[in-house]
Amino acid sequence: MHRKFSLVAVLALVSVAAAFAASTAGAATPADRKIAALTKQVAALSKQVTVLKKQVATVTKAQKSDEGGIAAAIVLGLCNTAITSDALAGTWNVVDQIPGGPVKFGPQTTLDDKQACQALNVTRSQTVPPTLAPFAAILALGSPNPLAGFQALPAWAQG
Repeated sequence: MHRKFSLVAVLALVSVAAAFAASTAGAATPADRKIAALTKQVAALSKQVTVLKKQVATVTKAQKSDEGGIAAAIVLGLCNTAITSDALAGTWNVVDQIPGGPVKFGPQTTLDDKQACQALNVTRSQTVPPTLAPFAAILALGSPNPLAGFQALPAWAQG
């Protein structure tokens, strides 16, 4: 009987030890659960950072393209304003040269285009009478059709 009791006691002790081991192995401490949750959050945030880096690269590329277009529009605007001023001043010079008429406008000063026309290879003209050559040079910059690359052309620009 003593032997039976020992066997039962050993089995009971092994069962208790196995149950204790199973309960401690399955039940993580609060710190372990926090670390596991933080690890998941870091993995998710790392994926988001990768996506955001790609988006930033795309936006930066688009921004550089936009800045180039804006700069070109400013240069074109400066040159166009200058050649328009030249044409008006030339017209006023012609009026002042009418024989027998009074000088109405007097000498005209030319506007500084900040070398915009030179950058566009457009030659400014202060000839009398004024000429359309600088305007033709500006319009030639858009040859054959500056709007061809746009997705939705306005009705007037469609050929």
